[in-house]
Amino acid sequence: MSNAAASRPTRFTVSAVILGAFLLVGCTTDPDAESAPASTVTAEVTADLGGLTEVEVGSCVPDGLRAVQAGPADDPTTVVVAGGGTDAVLLVPQSGGDECQWAQEARRLAGEGYLVATFGWAGDDEASFRAATSVLDRLGAQRTAFVGASKGGTYAVALAQELGAVAVVAISSPATFDGMDAVAGRAAYTGPLLVVASADDRDVPASQTQTIARPDDPEGFVQLEGSSHGVAILSGPVADELRGLVDGALAEAFAG
Repeated sequence: MSNAAASRPTRFTVSAVILGAFLLVGCTTDPDAESAPASTVTAEVTADLGGLTEVEVGSCVPDGLRAVQAGPADDPTTVVVAGGGTDAVLLVPQSGGDECQWAQEARRLAGEGYLVATFGWAGDDEASFRAATSVLDRLGAQRTAFVGASKGGTYAVALAQELGAVAVVAISSPATFDGMDAVAGRAAYTGPLLVVASADDRDVPASQTQTIARPDDPEGFVQLEGSSHGVAILSGPVADELRGLVDGALAEAFAG
């Protein structure tokens, strides 16, 4: 087990320059209360949205991001998109989370040069996940990494192999959720996997989240200080460490 407060695994280390100007106040249970980024980030959608049904974004979504509806008309999924290019990141929300939960982080990662999407769970959770990945595909994604918090990480690992994820980061995730089995998914998945937990998480114990990590890859599990769960880590004292881990995992995944 690794403790990020003491040392960070070299496989997922990212230079301070990646973090420098883009540290944000992270998502909270009240996305409308989030602070604005300290610096201007170019996150405008550069991909052609032709063929997708565009919808109005909520006040929680930063300027430059756009929203589309995907999936069946009787159970649509709202997908927020940012940035452009062929290297994509899908930010998967926690249980009950909507497109606001990861919106600020979507903006930050778009500023790093990625095509980014996040979404709100509709009635059929798996269909929502698949709809969001389909949106990225239609916008030109050739390689997509999944970053999920709590339930979102469980789904990300469980579906990673089938959907061809180039990397997965699971944060504070339970081993199973709603029939999705992240441990079985990890066994099938052959790509890079980073699992992160808070040492004193009272929602999902770190020991449970660790079972998702590969037993033969000690650098693939990082335990952060504190008790914050999922996206709440991004509004706490180790937010920069989590962002650094995510950035490093993405940089490594897309390096080839």
